[in-house]
Amino acid sequence: MEADRPAAVAHAAGALEALLPPTGDGPITITGSPPGLPWAALPSYRGRAISLDGAVPPNPRPPRGGAWIAGPALVHATREVAALHRLHGGVIRTGRSATVDGALRAMDGTDVVHVAAHGRSRGLFSALQLADGELHEHDLGRLRRPPRIVVLSACDSGLAAAFLRHGAEAVIACALAVPDDRTPALMATVHAGLRTGLDAAGALARAQVAHDDRAFTCFGSG
Repeated sequence: MEADRPAAVAHAAGALEALLPPTGDGPITITGSPPGLPWAALPSYRGRAISLDGAVPPNPRPPRGGAWIAGPALVHATREVAALHRLHGGVIRTGRSATVDGALRAMDGTDVVHVAAHGRSRGLFSALQLADGELHEHDLGRLRRPPRIVVLSACDSGLAAAFLRHGAEAVIACALAVPDDRTPALMATVHAGLRTGLDAAGALARAQVAHDDRAFTCFGSG
């Protein structure tokens, strides 16, 4: 059944495209979207800055600092976050340092967080797999100053809404499973766009066109 999920989700999104064609040529804000719909896969939405359940900010500012976190058992995760850390600085957590506590300390008060890790989508028990166990929504309550932008380079974590509830402005996360060897180049382009002053939705849209990606979605205020 899991193998049929991408096709089923894409079919459902295609039906929605027929009912809700985009208007104009500017950013698109979609409210009340069922989780998991890959809006970027729809031909008429390609290349558009799409935000789910939040308006695109009128004056986005480039992020300062960063927390780059790699969970275990993903072949390309450490390479992905190490490359981003070299380019943008900040705090990096890989290997044994990528614990739940270490990740939360790195996230607290920073502008942008990037997590490359296995994820589990289980409603209130959704989680990201880190070196010493799983990071759940209740762990996010320990953040005194939540990150502004969160990028979840995880196949399926279910935590996008959780980060928004705990104060993040925008979260980029997967709507469809994607091989982890394809994400480093995509994510490098996303973060390059953020550093030039693009909002999260705009940075993602540009990267998706450049790398022919349809799996990721921007949630929140863009």
